[in-house]
Amino acid sequence: MEFQRRKLHLAVTILTAGMAVALAWHGWQGWILGKAYPYNTFLFLPEVRFTDLIEVLKCANSPSPYDHGSYFPATYLAFRPLVHLHPIITIFLFISVASLGLWIFALVAIFSFVFDFASPLRSGLLLLTASVALTFSYPLLLCIDRGNIELLLAFFAALALLCFRYRHYRLGLLALFPCICFKFYPVLLLALFLRPRHLQQFLVVLFAFIAVSAWSLCTFAPTIQTSIEYLKQNMQQMNTTYVIHYWGAAGTASPWNAAKAFVGTCCYLTSHLPPGQTIVLQDNYLRPAFSLYSDLALAATAFVAFSAVFVEREFFRRAILLLLLLTLIVPSGGEYRLIYAQIALVLLILLPGKRRHDLLAVVLLALVIIPKREFFLTFLGKTDSTYCDIPFSVLLNAPGLLFVLGLLLSASWQSSSWSYARQRFAGLFRHVFSWDNRPRKLPRNG
Repeated sequence: MEFQRRKLHLAVTILTAGMAVALAWHGWQGWILGKAYPYNTFLFLPEVRFTDLIEVLKCANSPSPYDHGSYFPATYLAFRPLVHLHPIITIFLFISVASLGLWIFALVAIFSFVFDFASPLRSGLLLLTASVALTFSYPLLLCIDRGNIELLLAFFAALALLCFRYRHYRLGLLALFPCICFKFYPVLLLALFLRPRHLQQFLVVLFAFIAVSAWSLCTFAPTIQTSIEYLKQNMQQMNTTYVIHYWGAAGTASPWNAAKAFVGTCCYLTSHLPPGQTIVLQDNYLRPAFSLYSDLALAATAFVAFSAVFVEREFFRRAILLLLLLTLIVPSGGEYRLIYAQIALVLLILLPGKRRHDLLAVVLLALVIIPKREFFLTFLGKTDSTYCDIPFSVLLNAPGLLFVLGLLLSASWQSSSWSYARQRFAGLFRHVFSWDNRPRKLPRNG
């Protein structure tokens, strides 16, 4: 418990100090110096607050959501009942339920090694302070500010992990199911169930996703084929504007954005452009580079998933690896996606066992999560906000997350062995391709 308390103390200190510095800096920039966005806030433009949620509700209310929408079909079916409520009520319910759920997740996670029944007042105050600091950090505030449904997905993912902790696996899968139906990439967390005794549930969730998606498409006015074509067009357009071009370049949770910002900065420093001019990286260079990046990202994803499933022995360390992968996998890398790194930080604090570099991983994750929008790479041009608001943290956050992921992967391989991974893989292979699918005895921590 002492090691858990030490990790918690480090994380809470960094998160609290980082938030205090950010509030002081942006307050000084806005109230004292009279500067406007992006210097007076670490959030997004006040004029577009909650617009992500409002756009989802508009698309859900439309008979053809894919005229503008780009989420998976079940998202619009799930939000359709909410369009009959007043928008303020919908926003309040959305924010309060998800935020309260994430706070309870943090509270339950740290309760056992923080609360002391011998001194309930002191330990209760410490528990409240620590859980609030862990929950209401920068990623969650940004999700609230944008009204982004990633907040709801993070809540369901945290609820699923809480259920898994107490071995309520079916309830956990039920909580994870909406995440997969809304954005699909949380399907990575299903890798936690690539075990012989959970394989049937794993397949049921995948088939249920297909069935729910097909049913949702049937409720839309266009045909299924037309809706899918519209969705593909919208996603291709978003890929061009937000990934290839610079509309999404302010997202700091993406190695792709970090690479673009690094190359752009090097070009700027060597080109000696006059002040006010911006660097523009050409499409004919960016598209082949993104194709190469996608291949490398796919290979890295396969390696991390293999390590999490077949090498790592502890359940929650597997979950941490997959959560970090979930944070980094989307190339547009909006900062609200750091909320998955926030959940990974809570799980890392929760772990009772001590491995090499665990403390360093806690410190780096906390440093990634704090707001860092004091300085901007204005020479890289404008984003979707129509401002030059690409923060310098775009060069720090994704590399920091990759470094933490590398540390944890290294520790996983050092604490395991290739023979253990081979035994795991062979057991799953036999179970899938054998006529006799009776549960077999698994290695420890199966």
